[in-house]
Amino acid sequence: MNMFSTLNYFTTISLHDTYIPNLVTSLDNLPDVAEIKRVVFDLNGDGAQGPDGFVGHFYQHYWSIVGSNLLSIFLHK
Repeated sequence: MNMFSTLNYFTTISLHDTYIPNLVTSLDNLPDVAEIKRVVFDLNGDGAQGPDGFVGHFYQHYWSIVGSNLLSIFLHK
């Protein structure tokens, strides 16, 4: 058993912090208002319901009412 086993000594090196620069910040990763609206209007209006029971057509038709709420959800405001 000693012939095939050794003590393993290793240290954890944080490669992503040390060697890979952060090119994308958390602010860069947030979608903008135009992108969110474009995605909502690209939804198949008659596609499968979401977990809330609404189809894409609901969000597209009532965007003037629910759009600001959706934006605040996605932008965490």
